[in-house]
Amino acid sequence: MINNIKISIIMPVYNVQDYLEEALQSIQNQTFDDYEVLMVDDGSTDASLEIMKKYSQLDTRFISYSKENKGVSQARNYALDRAHGEYVAFLDGDDLMPKRALEAMYRTAKEHKAEIIIGKMQEFSLAKKSIYQHTKNLSVKKQIDKYDEDILWTMMLGNKLYSRNLIEENKIRFESVKFSEDAIFTMSCIFKSKMICGCSKITNQYRKRFCWEGRSVTQMISRELFEDFLYSYEKVITLAKDSLSRDMEEIADFNSGLGLQLQYKKISYVSAIYEKLVKSILDQFYRQIWKENENVFKLIAEKIQEYKQYIIPEKWDNLVSGLPELRLNRPLLKAEQLAKQPLISIVITENLKFRELDIMMDSIYNQLFPAFEVLIQKSRTKNLNIFYKEKCNLRLLEAKTATEAKNEAVKKARGTAIIFIDHLALFEKNTLNKMYKAIMSSDIDMVVMKMKHLGENEVINIDTQEVVNVLRYRQPLKKKTTYNKLDNTISNKLIKKNVLKSHNFLFTDKPWKDSKKLYREFQFKKIIDNPIITNLTDRDFLKHIFIFSPVRFSYKFKYSSEFKRTKLYQKQCLENRIKMKQKRKKQFFAFLKAVLPVFNRVFFYSIRNDGALLENSAAVYHALPDVKKVIFASRLPHTKKEKIGMYFKLLTSRVIVTDDYCKYLREVELRPKQKVVQIWHACGAFKKFSLDYPSSDRFTEKLTHYQYDTVIVSSENVKKYYAGAFGIPIDRIKALGVPRTDNLLDQINNKNDKEQFFRKFSELKGKKIIIFCPTFREVNNKQVKYKTGINWRELNNSLQDDEVLLIKKHPIMKYDLLEGKKYSKIKNMNEVSTYTLMNVSKLMITDYSSVIFEYALYNKPVIFYCPDFYDYERDFYLKFPQELFGNFVTDPSLLTETIHQALKGNQIPGIEEFKEKMMGSCDGHSAERVAGLIKSYLK
Repeated sequence: MINNIKISIIMPVYNVQDYLEEALQSIQNQTFDDYEVLMVDDGSTDASLEIMKKYSQLDTRFISYSKENKGVSQARNYALDRAHGEYVAFLDGDDLMPKRALEAMYRTAKEHKAEIIIGKMQEFSLAKKSIYQHTKNLSVKKQIDKYDEDILWTMMLGNKLYSRNLIEENKIRFESVKFSEDAIFTMSCIFKSKMICGCSKITNQYRKRFCWEGRSVTQMISRELFEDFLYSYEKVITLAKDSLSRDMEEIADFNSGLGLQLQYKKISYVSAIYEKLVKSILDQFYRQIWKENENVFKLIAEKIQEYKQYIIPEKWDNLVSGLPELRLNRPLLKAEQLAKQPLISIVITENLKFRELDIMMDSIYNQLFPAFEVLIQKSRTKNLNIFYKEKCNLRLLEAKTATEAKNEAVKKARGTAIIFIDHLALFEKNTLNKMYKAIMSSDIDMVVMKMKHLGENEVINIDTQEVVNVLRYRQPLKKKTTYNKLDNTISNKLIKKNVLKSHNFLFTDKPWKDSKKLYREFQFKKIIDNPIITNLTDRDFLKHIFIFSPVRFSYKFKYSSEFKRTKLYQKQCLENRIKMKQKRKKQFFAFLKAVLPVFNRVFFYSIRNDGALLENSAAVYHALPDVKKVIFASRLPHTKKEKIGMYFKLLTSRVIVTDDYCKYLREVELRPKQKVVQIWHACGAFKKFSLDYPSSDRFTEKLTHYQYDTVIVSSENVKKYYAGAFGIPIDRIKALGVPRTDNLLDQINNKNDKEQFFRKFSELKGKKIIIFCPTFREVNNKQVKYKTGINWRELNNSLQDDEVLLIKKHPIMKYDLLEGKKYSKIKNMNEVSTYTLMNVSKLMITDYSSVIFEYALYNKPVIFYCPDFYDYERDFYLKFPQELFGNFVTDPSLLTETIHQALKGNQIPGIEEFKEKMMGSCDGHSAERVAGLIKSYLK
């Protein structure tokens, strides 16, 4: 079992007890279940290990290990050394895996024979969700170039699936660094991979914690951490250059079109890596300059100047213009300079409660906007953390009251814009950045950010804030709505200092009046992307609204009516309608089961023909002459009238017999005394199907098959394949033989069949008949035209006068392989049964079709002609072609010679072993045995 695991999920665990159970549950909820989870506790001091052990005891797929703390890299390597999966996925202990992630990635990998799959990554926090754009770009690409620059911005692990062969053959492991170790691993795999594909699903949900959820904001960024970061990126650059050099060595002429193209790619790609490196230095380190020590700034500034020379000038200019808040058009400003030249002044008044001060300061200093100063009333510094007191960008206001402090701040502020904190108003990391860019990019005086309420374990909407910020009221012509009076706080407004001064704006001791005045007198813009988190509620926002004001009574209705205009509402309505329809259908079926009896009869269900049963179903039907039977035989789609009749028969029959998919079994849970017998329409086990076919929807497949009581197969050897494909226990698989093969083994029937054929086609009598039976082709689960590569004219001329080739295509192939041309010795014969053609032929040419199993019963030779073998998408249960009997041909030019050799041969090596292995239970009495089983269910 271990060697057949499809995916190993590696999870390093360190002090994540609050999130670990949710992460593990997200794995258990997967629609794909052929995986192992290797959890490695890296010396946790909380209850993480106990949670791991609990899951290990309850589910054998979850394996827990514990080791002393040596870092996340060694924890992952420890798990990699013990992994058994065909592919490897990574999940951190505080992140989540969407329900269909494994299924979607594995399906994509198998369809495209890919070594790396890249899906979408979604970041989520208590306040919002968003998808990383670069992962979105990659996810829609069927084939991704290893030098695709979007990869450089998505070097994380969680949204990818890696071939374990790729990892092991190239001896790739994680390096022991404390920052960006995932970048080295990912890019090592990328540059060695031959096939990288995108997966359109969200495959990882990355938890972004607020400052009060994660580590302390006062934890400093050290020189060691920065040097590890530089090492990781410089290693990626080395890997990239080595890969490009290997590619260059394969080109004979550097001055050829391909050579020049690769030289340009090298310059462009290396520039892109350095651009990403500089952007990461700015985002991960410089933006958090207030948490740095050991003079990291000096090294940051040096490295940015060093790396700048490797970036294409146009790209550097774009980087500078895209980050105006960092002022990169001049030497990087150090902390002391930022304190003297801030862009935003944050004013904290005594209205903010003492118990809220520390978390508010954490929120401010956790911002990714370094150019700010904090002006705080002196009375509020008494219990302030020493970490903040020592900051050079913290200045005191001598004012006695909150009102005086605001007006004093307008005079003293060094920033170009000011935000006033009167109560708890927590920022996300990019809140100030978004607000600053908005206020500087347009001719406005003030930016207003939507607020959300901080609950006990969640962030929730505030109805009054939602009304103020609906799409309609964010438009220029509608933004000065009367509903703005509901937004009666100033703590979510960034205001230009010079506008406050030019208007001689004076704050009062009534913030709700100040807010109303700001809305009335200033030009403003509302934004909602990075909401400010507050402990205010609707009650607080309504407190100062006149009790009989229409706004107070209409805001909820207004929000509801505006929300109905949105696509989100329409999507929710559609989902609710589907759920309600499913609920009503379930209730209806429950009612029918309560009132309808179960008759002692057999219901034959088939979608393979209209009006009459075929093959397996027909054979079993006729083997039950003394049993009451009802039939539903109709190709999809079914009319409403047909469905009503079908449901009645399904719900009231003791035994249900089907020879294909019965989608209605997904919707109706049968009663315990009812039995379902699946007499599958194919013999043996050739191409992988159902749950073993990567393109299948696993959830739907399981629902379709779980109610089978018995599945009839052709031999003991294939039972394991059908059990896996249908997702049911192997003891429900019975090797009773395939009923339709009884006729193939009936010599009298075969003789009559031949005579009837040659009476109809007398011109073929005495000929050596060769039949060509190709199956259909698919690309990405869609049927495509099969290009045989056969020169029909040459093949026709090569056939002897007593030889003829008859073409019998798969039924769903509606096109003509001969393209309308006529040949004297090659003919289409689609109107004749495949079994009749098998009976009258001397030789079969086929490819990946399961007709080989029935043909083996005739003891006749087969040629496997597979010109697209190396591109064929489907996997096989057999080792193809090693475990098949007959000749294997991929070159069209060798087909003629192989045909004549096969016709002359007297022996067929391997056919007896093949028959025993795949068709061992087919002895001419299969229908009789299946009928006996059904009768036992009727007793």
